[in-house]
Amino acid sequence: MEKTVVLLVVVSLSMIVACSGFDKTLHHNKTPEQRAAKLRKKAAELEQRAALLTNQPKNKCLNRDSIDAINAAGKTSLYATDIRNNCKSSGSLQLKDVAIGGKCTTAGDATFDQVTITGSVRTAGDARIVNSKIVGKCVTSGDACIDTTTVGSNCMTSGDASLKNVTVAGNVTASGQIVLRDCQLQQAVAVSGSASMVNTKISGDVSLTGKLAQFEHCSCKALTLCPRNNSKTLFKSSSLANITVHNHGSSWTFCGFTFKSDNRCKRATIELDATTIYGDVLFKELTGTVVLRNGAQVTGQVIGGHLVKE
Repeated sequence: MEKTVVLLVVVSLSMIVACSGFDKTLHHNKTPEQRAAKLRKKAAELEQRAALLTNQPKNKCLNRDSIDAINAAGKTSLYATDIRNNCKSSGSLQLKDVAIGGKCTTAGDATFDQVTITGSVRTAGDARIVNSKIVGKCVTSGDACIDTTTVGSNCMTSGDASLKNVTVAGNVTASGQIVLRDCQLQQAVAVSGSASMVNTKISGDVSLTGKLAQFEHCSCKALTLCPRNNSKTLFKSSSLANITVHNHGSSWTFCGFTFKSDNRCKRATIELDATTIYGDVLFKELTGTVVLRNGAQVTGQVIGGHLVKE
């Protein structure tokens, strides 16, 4: 039986969401712990904003049924619904206990809970995705909070992002700040911004232009860093294949993206706490130091810098 979708008029979203965007600039004089705390605070703000959206009445389908497709012109909510083909909304989109046989796109904010999407997801606004499965790629243009979700292809974020208990089969690309916690990332990660990574396994390489605020109980293959300022980076209880630190005036290509820098970083310090590098640590066109503590080790060589044991 076809389901009837009733369109309701909703007051401007500005009366619902009082949260403003947060400062995307990390102060370079803060410690890595302070930077990581700031990223975690952003993740909590995204969850609060999503909770506000969840409580708003919009276009509703109350009894589970099957719909061929959705092409809504305004803010839309669907509950307990099977959509055989695509789902598209020109406004905000709220889905709970929904299965979509095609792709899902929204021009506004998105809140997904217990959603299975056979195709890809693309959101132009902020996104909150929990307890869901996306078979295709996931692309978010606003801030994103993704929790307990699997992505079967690439995951790309353009705003600040928090991923918790997320499995991604493809590459992860972030152009803003990102927090990774309890994640399984099966290919490469490329970040143009600041990052915090905790209890996360990355099966591919990692490239970061910006500040690595936290890397704790993590593993990855090759790690390429291009810090914007002279800085210290702490690796705690982790393992990596090797580390390369570039001068910020250099450029390189990774996952189809060209990373360029403006020659501000002159010195870099890599602090290894109970961490093993199963290869070399290479400093390119800058002065580098590797500090070892609590049994940390580099099985290869330190090239372009010197080693200090504490």
